[in-house]
Amino acid sequence: MEGRLSIVTVALLALALLTTPFAAGAADWRATDRTSARLAEAANGKKITEGFFGAVAIGFLANTGNTRNTSLNAKVSAGYLTGRWRHVGAVKAIYGSNFDETTAEEYDVSEQTDYATGERSYLFAAFDYNTNRFGPYRRRASEVIGTGRRVLDSEMHILDLQIGVGARQTQLHEGGESEETIVSVTGNYDWLINPDSNFSQRVNVQAGQDNTYTESVSTLKVKIEDGVSLAVSFTVKHNSEVPDDRTHTDTSTLVSLIYGF
Repeated sequence: MEGRLSIVTVALLALALLTTPFAAGAADWRATDRTSARLAEAANGKKITEGFFGAVAIGFLANTGNTRNTSLNAKVSAGYLTGRWRHVGAVKAIYGSNFDETTAEEYDVSEQTDYATGERSYLFAAFDYNTNRFGPYRRRASEVIGTGRRVLDSEMHILDLQIGVGARQTQLHEGGESEETIVSVTGNYDWLINPDSNFSQRVNVQAGQDNTYTESVSTLKVKIEDGVSLAVSFTVKHNSEVPDDRTHTDTSTLVSLIYGF
């Protein structure tokens, strides 16, 4: 009963935010220099209003001596804009080892399609898939449909809010599986610090009867030259319910070199 009440509470709060009237902005909702989070990552600072674009991010850290630890992260993001539609997808892999022993192995696949219904409003469908060898769950997938709205649009600050409903499938490391209905609330914020650097914050909450999953990604990106950027990101993932031998919260810090195409 408490799980159902929390889902309803989150849904009503997000719906109130999304339907609050705001002053109209002059920026093009689709243009990649005026959007946040996933599309902005794929555009890597370029202004695009039509067509295909993308970015490749690669990061590598190595320690030697008393401790030998290596970590490799790679991510490919791609977007496509046409008419009222915008699409973005990404594939990410993280691998870490310590003294030839694997310490991290995680893969992510995500996709979202938006359709503009107004100057600031849109409908969306999103898919996320994650597999983590050392995480609280072996595999997790979610499919969500809903509505979004740009609630803040200025020269330096952008904020998009989304609310949706869908399904989530989870597989435990021991082999057990579960499926549940979820309410998803997402906030995408972007701050243009100066023409060559920006800060972005993405928070996603998926509330279900069995578990509430929260993910926060904070990223600082600095342009080195046209098409090339350096990014530092900090990710926090939290599950309200996990197996007894797993922790509720996972964090990671990534330093990546990004090349746009």
